[in-house]
Amino acid sequence: MMKTWKKIYCIVFFAAALIPLLGMAAGKNVGSAEKRRLAEFPAAVTEGKLNIDYLSQLGDYFQDHFGFRDEMITANSLIRSRALLTSTVDTVIQGTDGWLYYRDSLPDYQGTELLSDRSIFNLAHTIRMTREILFGRGIRFVFAAAPNKNSLYPENMPYYDAMVIDRSRNLIRLQDKLKEMGVPYADLDAALRGRDEVLYHARDSHWNNMGAAIAADLIMQAAALDHTDFSQEKYQVRKDFSGDMDQMVYPAAVTPEEEIRFEPGPSFDNQSEIEDYFAPRVETVKEGHPGSLLMFRDSFANALIPFLSDGFGHALYSRGIPYQMNFIEQTGADCVIIERAERFLPETAQNPPVLETPLLFFETEPVKDSKEELLDAEIFRQGLLYGIKGRIPEGKLETEDRIYIRINGKTVHEAFPTDLKTEDAVYDTGFCLYVPETELDLTKGNNVEVIIFSRNELYVVQEGSLTWEEEER
Repeated sequence: MMKTWKKIYCIVFFAAALIPLLGMAAGKNVGSAEKRRLAEFPAAVTEGKLNIDYLSQLGDYFQDHFGFRDEMITANSLIRSRALLTSTVDTVIQGTDGWLYYRDSLPDYQGTELLSDRSIFNLAHTIRMTREILFGRGIRFVFAAAPNKNSLYPENMPYYDAMVIDRSRNLIRLQDKLKEMGVPYADLDAALRGRDEVLYHARDSHWNNMGAAIAADLIMQAAALDHTDFSQEKYQVRKDFSGDMDQMVYPAAVTPEEEIRFEPGPSFDNQSEIEDYFAPRVETVKEGHPGSLLMFRDSFANALIPFLSDGFGHALYSRGIPYQMNFIEQTGADCVIIERAERFLPETAQNPPVLETPLLFFETEPVKDSKEELLDAEIFRQGLLYGIKGRIPEGKLETEDRIYIRINGKTVHEAFPTDLKTEDAVYDTGFCLYVPETELDLTKGNNVEVIIFSRNELYVVQEGSLTWEEEER
């Protein structure tokens, strides 16, 4: 009798194990609900050589295409979410009442990885410098940060609330610093907070179309541009939206959500064929309409694009980092917008725009404070410009000291203050400067002086020679 049960168990076990293969052979391997590129079937020979990674690539292919994959993932997710209130996807937090949150917003929510005061200054001053440079060229500039979903709607966060260390938020601290500096910005947090209607999707990481319409209206107001406030227009509510996190966690059982559909909605034309607004580069045109927009953005702008495109004759939306400001010349943009999600502010502090800062002249010669060597410094190329970056030793820089670079004893520019990420750490004493090729000697070493303006005095805190390495050309 025991042997019979063992045989039955083995048959059932191997039959279950074969289901994915059988389903794969029968074409039950769609996996199309996930918004990512699935692994392709590998070639045993590539470019005339044996593919030594063939087996591992084959494993990746099977993992993405095995039969009934979506159904199995969904079943596992349903069991875990209802029994343990946890998600099977590492990047997603299972909230209460069916809400889902991105895990990478957790440090902001708990206050565990707050930026230093110097980092907040770095980001705020970089925004101020960018605005001043563009304003001097007759170009409007707006900075806007989209609040994390759990910043506005924390009530459905699970047990993580007990782990909150600090209620401070990088976004609010940044906006306070911008306000102190007199730098205008679009306060999306204040515009979206405390409203009667819910403006974010429960099973998506972004705002709904009403939230996007309110954000677009505020951004256009900040730019002082005429526009249609679509948040005041007529709309219908349709249950036809599928959330990004819902598709990740429950690919075979996505729950449609309500979405706002404005009628009539924004009007414009896509300049090129695009699959969706998350493409790296999106261009739109509106014939007979004035103005040209250049926007650097993340996925929150997917829903903004229609509303903003309605207000410009031409618009270019770029997801590239760092921000290539030479696109201004290519597009003739007279308005530049930078939009970033709250959770990406630390990354933003590490990536100043690729923008040449004006030449400066010192009325008095800076004091030679020391002969410190340059730290983590290099010359690199970024598009049509050359960058110089490095960091100042700890203890040499106060919270709001400004940084200048003198090259070969001739030209002086203010550098963007940055958070410099190295292999070992992130330092809030970094700097980054972009200059044209004419200011550097690309065949020999360049004398670089790092000068800080501290307590109303100029000090040379670092000096050394930097060469653009041959292999980087």
